[in-house]
Amino acid sequence: MVLKHIGSRLKEYRKFNHLTQEQVAEAANVSTNYIYSIESGRSSVNLNILVNIINCIGCSADDIFQDVIKNSHQAKGPQLFEEIAKLPVEEQERIYAILETLIKTASRN
Repeated sequence: MVLKHIGSRLKEYRKFNHLTQEQVAEAANVSTNYIYSIESGRSSVNLNILVNIINCIGCSADDIFQDVIKNSHQAKGPQLFEEIAKLPVEEQERIYAILETLIKTASRN
């Protein structure tokens, strides 16, 4: 399950940055088939290669491990804030109002 989550995140960020598997494979000095195998969760990845892939696709280790590390909520906050900032102001205000309500409700419990 962990390999699948990590592979899925790597693929997501690779595509977000408009990179092909071939480009990532070349930067990480591995085969395209190996990148495919990592992204599909079929193969584990050597730490040195993982660092090369993360550097190539332009994300952080927190971005990749946020689904598998228990303290991932610390990494999700800034990412969500960035996504909210891209929305129209009216939508931002609505989201923040909802968050404030949820926080107040959670604080009472």
